[in-house]
Amino acid sequence: YGIETGTDIVLLRGALLGEPVEAAMLETLRHGAEQVFPVRADDLIPAYEGKALGEKLHQLEDDWISSGFALSRDALLGLNDHSD
Repeated sequence: YGIETGTDIVLLRGALLGEPVEAAMLETLRHGAEQVFPVRADDLIPAYEGKALGEKLHQLEDDWISSGFALSRDALLGLNDHSD
């Protein structure tokens, strides 16, 4: 959602729950917002098309986020070869 919307969401959540927003949470949000997903649709074509392409991109993005943005493009495409 980007840094501005993400910050608004975190602050609103804290206000609604009556909980303080930790500086570490805002730093984590900032770090995540700066990341650029390293895989493009072109990387998966022609093995995937249409809906399957979208689903695969979403799965790889979830894997990348779960890794703390540590998985490289090559590592993600390697996961592509072994996860189906």
